[in-house]
Amino acid sequence: MDENGNVRVLLNGADGRMGEEVLTAIKLTDGIILGAGLCGEKSSAFRENLLLHYLDIFLYLKEKEVPSIRETVDMIIDFSIPEAVINLLREAHLPAVIGVTGFSEKQLEMIRGFSKEVPIVQDYNFSTGVCILTAVVENIARIFGLGYDGDVLEIHHSMKADAPSGTAIKLAKAIAKGRGQNYEEVVKMSRVGKTGVRPVGEIGIQSLRLAGVVGEHTVYLGGSNERLELTHKAGSRAVFAEGAVAAAKWVVNQRPGLYTMRDVLGL
Repeated sequence: MDENGNVRVLLNGADGRMGEEVLTAIKLTDGIILGAGLCGEKSSAFRENLLLHYLDIFLYLKEKEVPSIRETVDMIIDFSIPEAVINLLREAHLPAVIGVTGFSEKQLEMIRGFSKEVPIVQDYNFSTGVCILTAVVENIARIFGLGYDGDVLEIHHSMKADAPSGTAIKLAKAIAKGRGQNYEEVVKMSRVGKTGVRPVGEIGIQSLRLAGVVGEHTVYLGGSNERLELTHKAGSRAVFAEGAVAAAKWVVNQRPGLYTMRDVLGL
């Protein structure tokens, strides 16, 4: 930390849409400052703008330079891409908050390995509302059991590169956990063609991509005579950035391990 006790952040993906939101959240939050930003090679215009607003900060552009800044930053907030996350964690050996989606199972296993040495918060959604929704869905699914069908619908902006969203998977896993099911055995990604009668206990996930949508998730739990719909709608990306910054201030004081926003919020 700096001489004033502020957590110093290395922001990976500083030139992205979420990176910009995180920069704003850092500026508006006490006890945390930007120590360095890591951008893509082709974002020169953004780098010039960033340096204009942070004249006292050296902007680190290449992962190979990261080991030299361990004394000037305390942790990582990462909203880049899966490959960049893995490279940075391998080089930096710093606590981290990871908000990237689209990891392969091998990459997730590598993150679990890194978390044995440093504390890492890895989640697909840093919204407080989504964290509460996930906990509620798990409890309701436990009460309803297999007598109620469960599906998840997610809607995101047309620029989102992966489907379904990590949050949709997280919510579907919450249904499965509440019921005591193995998620991998019961999940159904979309339904196309002659699908036949729905198997008991199946959990479906559907994805839509529409311009102008930040992120929306609805969990449907339907019984024979009633249906419960639980929806979360993000009004702006700022809600995710604010959660990530809160997680950053929390994770630097934790022991090595892999955490989620539910741990940060004490849920």
